[in-house]
Amino acid sequence: MAFPYEFYIIPISSILLALSSIACLASKSTASNSHNEDSTGAIFLDAEFPDQVIALATYPRYLGLNATTPVLVASSIALVISIGFAALSAYVMLKCKPVKLLWYHRQVLLFALFANASLALAAFVTNFVLHSKSAHFSLSYLSINDVIGPGNAYTAGVFDLETWTCEVKNLPSFRDETPIAQQCAAETAGRACTVIIFVFAIALFLAVWWDAEKHRALIVVEWDGDRMAWDDEDDCELDDAAAMRQLGHIGLRSHGV
Repeated sequence: MAFPYEFYIIPISSILLALSSIACLASKSTASNSHNEDSTGAIFLDAEFPDQVIALATYPRYLGLNATTPVLVASSIALVISIGFAALSAYVMLKCKPVKLLWYHRQVLLFALFANASLALAAFVTNFVLHSKSAHFSLSYLSINDVIGPGNAYTAGVFDLETWTCEVKNLPSFRDETPIAQQCAAETAGRACTVIIFVFAIALFLAVWWDAEKHRALIVVEWDGDRMAWDDEDDCELDDAAAMRQLGHIGLRSHGV
């Protein structure tokens, strides 16, 4: 049985979705764990203000714009679904025939893919919206206020972790703070991964839906009483013509002809 070119979008999208999900999980987990381990401490801004003694806490007082939870949830679900469809695609290519499912089983699979794409979109939008709402670090605030705030924390606005770490890491006094630079890189990568996960989640959903409607190379609906010719054939020895006749027969049954 020859597979249509569109069929190969399914395994390719599944593999790329799995890889991007793993990258996103690793990035967000690394940034979160690093922040939790280094949430206290302060840096003296000797290079920026040589004539003053100003200490700045490693993190601002208000670090409340956090999209870690939705991103981790969406990435975890995308990873499970992508592995499942990669395995299903491999099985179909190995057996040279589609998997037979009842109609409502096929609908459940399509709904799971749609829900996965929706969660990826929600994580992507949430991450970018919170990032856009973040305050920005300003040295002018420090030059006016000798007392920054309780615990030497920067109090001018609410930040997300990416904005804070990426803006303070370039200060001369912070350049030796390796965890800050690592958190900036991890948070930036995690936000970029949400875009990639969304793209591949949509691609996987559309590819499976298109195949289910047009080619039926991955999944074919099995109706009561149907018995396919390949049930008694050696899996990969059914010629293309016979396979297409069987798929045509099932397509007619599914449309009530």
